[in-house]
Amino acid sequence: VWGQAHALAAAGVMAVLPGAVIVERSFLPDPAMVALVTTTAWLFVAYLQTERARYLALAALVGAWGFCTKVPGLIVGLPLLYATFALLGRRAFAPRRLLAFGLFGLAALVPVVAYYQWARYLANSYPPYHFAGDGNWVWHSGLANWLAQGYFAGRLREHFLGWIWTWPVLLMVAGGLLLR
Repeated sequence: VWGQAHALAAAGVMAVLPGAVIVERSFLPDPAMVALVTTTAWLFVAYLQTERARYLALAALVGAWGFCTKVPGLIVGLPLLYATFALLGRRAFAPRRLLAFGLFGLAALVPVVAYYQWARYLANSYPPYHFAGDGNWVWHSGLANWLAQGYFAGRLREHFLGWIWTWPVLLMVAGGLLLR
């Protein structure tokens, strides 16, 4: 985005971050999901700029794949909405475009809903009768418990200082935010 020097600096920092090294040694769906939804955003913006339907179809396909990888990828909808209005303005409400956006939404979300319904069925039908992430929602332990934990800010602080970033990297981040 900002050029080769910034890209090399970012790659260098990522190469020495303890959290990045640990996470990248593990098989986790998060990196794949991030790559897929970022590609979805890129393809969607390419569609907005060129109006080529193949970009929108590919964005829906890659988006569905990314959202099936991990549901939090759906947050990419907010940048897509922003890009739509930033690039098209009021033209986004043209009937032809609204139809294209509706078809994009259906093509991207129907496979995700079907996949998670199937995964839920499997979790309820076969041992060990567990659905990934089940029980980790606010409504299971109650909002009072989450508030009592201080939104887990203490644990987040531990992760940032000792595992993900460490003090030297936090100082570099602070310097990067304050200095051009």
